[in-house]
Amino acid sequence: MRHGDPYGGSVPLSMSERFERLIDKDGPTPSTFRHRGPCWLWRLEPGKNGYGSFRPSRSLRWIAHRYSWEIHRGPIPAGLVIDHLCRNRMCVNPSHLEPVTTAENNRRGMGISTFNALKKECPYGHPYTPENTYRPPSRPNTRKCIECARIRDRQPHRLARKHVRKAA
Repeated sequence: MRHGDPYGGSVPLSMSERFERLIDKDGPTPSTFRHRGPCWLWRLEPGKNGYGSFRPSRSLRWIAHRYSWEIHRGPIPAGLVIDHLCRNRMCVNPSHLEPVTTAENNRRGMGISTFNALKKECPYGHPYTPENTYRPPSRPNTRKCIECARIRDRQPHRLARKHVRKAA
């Protein structure tokens, strides 16, 4: 600034250049993704959700892998989320990312909903078949065992309550 240069002799970097400086492109190569190259690891500390975040400006904050998709591949299609094919949350390599629906992303993940969807029978051993499964209209992603409901409704204390209601 002393010599008339408002940037003090340095030229400010563009957002994509700043982003590229925060990536380690020599990360591990997943065995199933050798043809897609190594993971590009985000160098900064991950957030509480395990993903890196990037601030292209003071007022904006992007999740790093979503920003990587936008600058390398274009806008994320409406209604879709970005899934990590390599299962590494800190990876921002666009060849390891894929836009999918939220339901597909949950199916591919290792969350509670995935484990529940893989169950073939209720906790009491009754099979989840179309004839034995009820899906409440208010919660269509949940399953109820019809046989367990029949057993529960035959319990003596429930039968007594039904008779009391009829008499009143």
